Amino acid sequence: MASNIPVALMIYSQEDGRILFVNQGTLQLLGYDNLWDFYDEVNTQAVHVVAPRDLQRVTDWLKKFKDNQQESDQLKYRVINRGGGEIKVLANFHLVENPHYGPIIYQTLMTI
Repeated sequence: MASNIPVALMIYSQEDGRILFVNQGTLQLLGYDNLWDFYDEVNTQAVHVVAPRDLQRVTDWLKKFKDNQQESDQLKYRVINRGGGEIKVLANFHLVENPHYGPIIYQTLMTI
């Protein structure tokens, strides 16, 4: 059911940034045909979809988000697609505690 939510959704561990789930919307946004190709190239790390010129800013912001223990927030940045192109997105973040994975972040991405 979650794979066809009409928005790009990525769920990952707040502690180590390991991607736990992406839906079809995320794969389409980033130009991947299937989940296996996505994981092969992204290496299961959420920050690997961030465009290099925004990486430090996003990493610093995520640390601040974690330190402030906020539940929700937004950030504009660029993601990198499979072909190496950049896409501007508005990301909505929501932090929850999961009994199996610890703190996880639900992140939706919308192009801007």
